[in-house]
Amino acid sequence: MKEILDRVVIRSTVKQSIPVLLVALLLGILAGQILNLASSIIIIPFVLFSIPVVNGIGGNLGTILGARLSSELHLGSISPRLEGDDLEDELLTGVTLGIITYVSLAFVSMIVAPVLGVQMPINLVKLGVLIAFSGILLSFVVLAISMLSAVYSFRFGLDPDNSVAPLTASSGDIAGIMCIILVLQVVGV
Repeated sequence: MKEILDRVVIRSTVKQSIPVLLVALLLGILAGQILNLASSIIIIPFVLFSIPVVNGIGGNLGTILGARLSSELHLGSISPRLEGDDLEDELLTGVTLGIITYVSLAFVSMIVAPVLGVQMPINLVKLGVLIAFSGILLSFVVLAISMLSAVYSFRFGLDPDNSVAPLTASSGDIAGIMCIILVLQVVGV
């Protein structure tokens, strides 16, 4: 009996995951194409180097929130509507963690870049502002994507555990590149 149940669970998980992973694959290709077109990033090696770090942290923040929301949806602690104090608390925690993490990353980058002797066409303050603000902006985007994908996948009868992480990480890669490009434009590089 347990073997049959295991097969059903595995089959259901694979059936739900394949379309999500295909969408994530397409989003990853799109992120690469956007980066390929963004020549303003390529001229600043340290910024190019920081893209995976910024995107990785954003993906981690989003998947942490997604996993927490998924557990709470399964347990019935939160409703599959976009409301409630528990949902607000989870989002506030994610935003706070994002701000602390990206501001810390900005300070570390401002210290590490000169120590490594990295030559940049921007000063260290602009580098710090770039990393902090693009990361904080990315936090808001990724947390929104995570929340929406968890709630809507649950509403449509899908297991959020199978969809939130790939959608959040892949969407976050695109959003991270776009946030860096946006902040580069605002900072004036």
